Amino acid sequence: MIFSVANKKVELVKIIRNGIVLVLIFGIALIVINLFSAKQKIIECAICNEGIRRLRYNEFDYGLILAICAVLSIIPSLIRIIKNQKKASAQQ
Repeated sequence: MIFSVANKKVELVKIIRNGIVLVLIFGIALIVINLFSAKQKIIECAICNEGIRRLRYNEFDYGLILAICAVLSIIPSLIRIIKNQKKASAQQ
């Protein structure tokens, strides 16, 4: 919804570009957060048996990870909305 509000009255090319940026930010954030989470699990392996760390069910909070990635990917759209509102208020 925020993406559609930010791209209201915008050319199709810019909408596609903004969509690609949104997906790229989401993907990069997802990879980076999972990378750090995995590194943390490896560091915790200092006390595991024979170098094997067993992962249990619900050890990764995927809902939280996806929520953080979604919020991070929406930030450019929020900035665009704020800029447009400031520009509209300055013209009045």
